[in-house]
Amino acid sequence: MSLGGISVLLFVMTTALLLQSTTSLRTGDRSCVGRCGEPFERGVPCSCDFDCTKFKQCCRDFRRACTSESSCRGRCEEPFRRGRRCHCDSTCVEFGECCPDHGEFCTDKTPEEDYDYSEVSPAKSLPVQLAQAPSQASPLEENVEKDQQGDQPPPHKKTPAGTDNKEQQAVALGDPIKPDKSEYVDGDICNERPVSGITTLPNGDTVVVKGPFFWNLRLRIAPQRVSTVWRVPSPIDSMFTRCGCQPKTYIFKGDRYWRLDNGVPDMGFPKLISQGFSGLQGPITAALPVPGEKWFPEHVFLFQGPTVAKYLFKKHECRASQERIHLQLRKRHAVDTRSSKSQVRFGSIHIHWKGFPLDYSSVFTRPMAPAVPTARISYRHFVVVKDSYYSLNMRSKQVSKKPEGSIRRDLSCP
Repeated sequence: MSLGGISVLLFVMTTALLLQSTTSLRTGDRSCVGRCGEPFERGVPCSCDFDCTKFKQCCRDFRRACTSESSCRGRCEEPFRRGRRCHCDSTCVEFGECCPDHGEFCTDKTPEEDYDYSEVSPAKSLPVQLAQAPSQASPLEENVEKDQQGDQPPPHKKTPAGTDNKEQQAVALGDPIKPDKSEYVDGDICNERPVSGITTLPNGDTVVVKGPFFWNLRLRIAPQRVSTVWRVPSPIDSMFTRCGCQPKTYIFKGDRYWRLDNGVPDMGFPKLISQGFSGLQGPITAALPVPGEKWFPEHVFLFQGPTVAKYLFKKHECRASQERIHLQLRKRHAVDTRSSKSQVRFGSIHIHWKGFPLDYSSVFTRPMAPAVPTARISYRHFVVVKDSYYSLNMRSKQVSKKPEGSIRRDLSCP
């Protein structure tokens, strides 16, 4: 064989070996054999880490190669399927069908870890012009249909206005809560102090927070101290109540947050905002919850002065329990919440709402009573500026030029 023929033969053999090696590598990238538990890596066709089921990024043979029918390792939040020995979906605890190690691998530390950091945007819009309050009925005064008949707010221990009880206000969180030293100690709701929070509890009661006190607009009882009843240092920065199937109330103060269940403090709080909300640092100056619809999931806007961050709740949270109870269908829905800081989009706050005022003191979401009892409850959104509040249109992304109502009027101030 000539020298040229030998060169051609060597070239062909080398090319064949390279193609075989490349094919083998590509095939290996699509299989979990020998890859179970390896860390997630972007750019790989499929993953074999034990969270890939949650993000729907597993290789086709992940279940066969890396999981066991009697363990939840690598199976957390997988869809329910009949005939399995045990289950690892998000509601298996409710039905007593979890695998023995479900708590070890699948129990979340806090429900707020279900958030997905979506976007942060600095604000540059101009404040709207204040106008006289119109005479129509205020959204704060409208009745809301109760989810459960006969729901009453939890009993609270009344504290005389103007009394500082250090033992009641102390909280075992390192440093105890110090009594509020401001001049606003008489519980006067008509004081000029700005509103720091307005929210509607799951039982339909609307509460307004000003300084160290909060008021229940339906009960019209004496003001109660935030630090005594809710065990949160006052004054708070902001608060909101979720609009979905888990209507917990969140209160922000400094770099920490607290959680309430229908006005009753949850155990294990406070927690750091950076741990529960994807690294976001406090303080949170305002929070606006938005209910989920068919085309977008439940979410909340968290404001920090002129900036806003949007967090998404998982779509399947409510659907899972509803399907099991009402339809007896075991379908599960999940969204890929895996993201990185490089994927965060930046822009100005007027991308969300044109004319958003920079001198706001609070924002709030108000459930509105449906015209038909069987209809779904709708929601309206507002931003508070001094004594007035303005409507936020979530579809047109605009803030009303004229105020919808007056805080002082809603609170029956002279």
